[in-house]
Order: sequence, then structure tokens, then C-alpha cells
Amino acid sequence: MTNRRRLFCLFGLRFEAKRTNMLSLRSLLVVLGSASFLLSANVANAQSKARATPAEILFQKAVKDMQAGQYEEACQALDASQKLEPKPGTTYALADCEMTRGHSADAYQQYIKYLDLFEKMKSPEREKHAERAAAAKEQKKKIEAELLFEKAKTALAAGRVDEACGALSQSQGIDPKPGTLFALADCEESRGRIATALEHYTKYLGLYASMMGAMRDKHGERARLSEERRRKLEPVVPRLKLVWVGEPPAGLLVTRGGEDLGPVALGIQFAVDPGVHVFVTRVPGKPPVERKVRLEKGTKKVLELRAEDSSLVEEKPKDTTQGGPKKPVDTSNGPAKSPGMHAWKIGGLAAMGVGGATLVAGGVFGYLALQQKDVVNEVCDENFACGKAGMLEVDKFRSLGDTSTALFIVGTAAAGAGLTFFLLAPTAPKEERAALRIRSMVLPGSGFVGLEGAF
Repeated sequence: MTNRRRLFCLFGLRFEAKRTNMLSLRSLLVVLGSASFLLSANVANAQSKARATPAEILFQKAVKDMQAGQYEEACQALDASQKLEPKPGTTYALADCEMTRGHSADAYQQYIKYLDLFEKMKSPEREKHAERAAAAKEQKKKIEAELLFEKAKTALAAGRVDEACGALSQSQGIDPKPGTLFALADCEESRGRIATALEHYTKYLGLYASMMGAMRDKHGERARLSEERRRKLEPVVPRLKLVWVGEPPAGLLVTRGGEDLGPVALGIQFAVDPGVHVFVTRVPGKPPVERKVRLEKGTKKVLELRAEDSSLVEEKPKDTTQGGPKKPVDTSNGPAKSPGMHAWKIGGLAAMGVGGATLVAGGVFGYLALQQKDVVNEVCDENFACGKAGMLEVDKFRSLGDTSTALFIVGTAAAGAGLTFFLLAPTAPKEERAALRIRSMVLPGSGFVGLEGAF
């Protein structure tokens, strides 16, 4: 090997040895640096724990207690932390903790405190708490509705019906629920505001029609009672119609109890609660005119309004009984116009009269079937699940429909037979006279057609 090659090999070996030593030194420095960082972090963490305030330590304890499901201990720790160092986050956590363990009244007070603190926040702290503030507002609203409902139950048990209805109305306005609406309808009925109760029962049944599954089963009995009471109240609720004498002037304002009824209220009959009602009419350039009207159960009145004066006209009472017969319909054809009319023609006229009256009765039952169909649609959902109460309504609908169909068939046959007899009858002798009277009566759920006369 030449001297040059030996020198090159020796130089290469020395270079490798030097590079190896450099790498080892670098690795050692890295290890020492990492160890120093970890040691510093541990020291800093220890110092941070040492610097934690008593309020922060209590908050950390409360978090652990909530994670373990020990909400009573957690709420106590949060309350103590808040007293030592009031913070919005601690207040919200305490409200949430009280809500979780079922102390709604305590949670309500904490949500109020938190929302007061939120209103005083500035950016960027306000943006940080925006989501929690929205949740706090929703929870506060639900708790208010719940507390008002409980207040209504207490007042009702003590016989303070007006107070109970007022609390239920507020609860429903804050957090609308079907159960609260039914309770409000029942309360309004008990204090005699039957038009208001009727409105609430009808609205509740509309909500019930959209319920499904377990929710529908839960409200089944209340829905049955609502329908029963709605039918009972419908015929006895007072009705009032407001009419303006002449052309209503521009700018006309009609109010009741300070509420603007709007121009659509004129000429429309609407339900009102029994008692005294005050209506005020205002026309630009003229003094307001105030009129009072008293309505009792089952009454129907018309209130005529004028710019200077108004008067009250009471409608004739209408029969609202459910079982009473209607006035018989006299469809008499009288004595035969021709003194020589043959008996076959008289019989044909009679049969046609019976057929016509039967067709009319069929129409009446058809109309009742359509009304009953609306009831079926209310108590049955879109999958035709009706429940026990609903099936009774379905049976009524089928019965009315079958009766209508049968009457149409009989009426058509009788009318056709009568027309045939009338057309085929020979001319009667001059001395032969006849008189005929057809009488029919339609009753709810039944009816009859009768024939009397001489041939």
C-alpha cells in the first residue's frame, strides 16, 4: 500500500471517530435538555398547585363529585367556592348542579344570578359565555313554567280558582305544553269562562291528533274528556255578532277590554264568555262610544254599532237541545187538482213524495256522517290508530253512513215506482176524488216518513 493511501485511510478513520464522538455528545445534550424540561414542568405544576386558591380547590372537588354522581356534595362544594370567590362559571355550574339533583327553586335563583353577571360582561368574555347564557335562559324559562304550574295546583287545592287559572295561563305562555293546556281548559270551565274553555279544549284536541306512540297513549283519557266537554259546551256558549249600521267609516276602531278586535270582527258571530262585556268604538273626529252587553249561557245577540250611539238586538232563541224533535215538515200536495184524477196517479204521487222525503232524510244522515268524519279525523292519527274512545266514534260514523246509504236506496226505489204508477194510471171517473198529505220528521239518529189521506 502506498504512503498516500495509508494517509487517506488514517485520515478517514480519524474523521469517523470524530463524527461518532460529536453524535454521542449531541444525544447526551438532548437527553439532558428533556430531563431538565420535565423537571421544570413538574416543579411548575407543584408550584401551581401550591398557589391554587381555596375556591379553586373546592371547584375541583365539586367536579370530581359530579363525575362520581355525588351531586349533593358537589353542590355544597360549588356553593362554598362561589361564596369565597364569586365567578360566572361557578354560578352556572351551581345552577346546573341544583337542577340535576331536582332543586328547581334553588337552580332558578342561580340562573338569575348568572344571567345578571352575563349582562355585565364585555368582550371577549361575553362571547365565551354566550352558549351557556342561552342554555341558562332556556332552563330559567322551563323552571318558571314549572313553578307556576305548582303554584296553580296549590291555589286550586285551596279553592282559589282565579289565582290558579292565572298561574296556568302564565305557565302555558312561557313554556307551552299539552298537559298545561288541558289543565287550563279545565280551570277556565270551573270558573264559568266556558267560551275560553271551549277554545282551549279544541286546541288541545288538535295537538292530540298529531301525537304518536307513548305520548298519544299518555294523553288518551284527557283527550276523551276534552271531546266530551267540548260537545257539552258547544251548544251553551254565548254568541255575539257586531254589526255597523251603514258603511263602516275610515279609521274605525273597535276594542274590548283594551284589545283591538279589528275590522274582521264586524259581521261575524263569535263565542264569548257569559257575563258583561264592554265594547268601545272610536271614529276619527268623534268621541268614543262605550256600550255594555250582558250575555247568559245559550244566548245569541247582535250588537248594532254607530258613531254616536249603539243598540242591542237579541236574536230569537234557537233550539239547542240534543234530543228534541224538530218541527214536522209539511210537504202536503193537498187535494188532487183534477177532480177526476185516478187513484193510481194519487198513489204514484204518494210514492214519489215518500221517495223524495226519504232522499231528504238520506241527505240529512249523510251530512251527519260527514260531521262525524271530522270527529274521527281528530281522534285517529294518520295511521288510523284510534284507541278505544276513537273506535266508538268510528262506529258512529259507520252507522250514520250505512243509514244514509239505505235511505238513498229506498228513496230512489220509491220515487221510481211512484213515477211509473203516475205515468201508467188511466183517467179516473169524474166522481172519484182523492186527498193526500205526506208528513216527515227528522230526529238526531232517527227519522220517519208518513202518509195520510183518502182515495
